[in-house]
Amino acid sequence: MRARNKSQLMLQLILPSSTGSASVFDAVTAEKVRELLIVAAAVAAEVIGNCH
Repeated sequence: MRARNKSQLMLQLILPSSTGSASVFDAVTAEKVRELLIVAAAVAAEVIGNCH
């Protein structure tokens, strides 16, 4: 379920918005998702580093 939501989010980021009024919201969402991905990557790198 979580993976499906993530893929839907990625599709929304990649595909252009069908409604122009949502462009500001999309930009904010894209920025939040980008920040979350950066944090997730940092956490993953730390976890992998601790495992080895």
